[in-house]
Amino acid sequence: MSKGSQNLFILFRLYRKRSPKGKPTIYVRFTIRQKRVELSTNLHIESKLWDVKGQFVKREDGRGAVY
Repeated sequence: MSKGSQNLFILFRLYRKRSPKGKPTIYVRFTIRQKRVELSTNLHIESKLWDVKGQFVKREDGRGAVY
């Protein structure tokens, strides 16, 4: 890796362990130069509303993302 170049990767995922609310928590993972930091967003959703491939929350009607 050349001097000054950095790789930043951001990944959103559901942590399947249930929270007290009974729903999985959305986590965000930052990876920079092979070092990871994972943080909770403190947002909880139903598993069926999470798009694993796209890493976003689906609309309840299943037609796409909620923006």
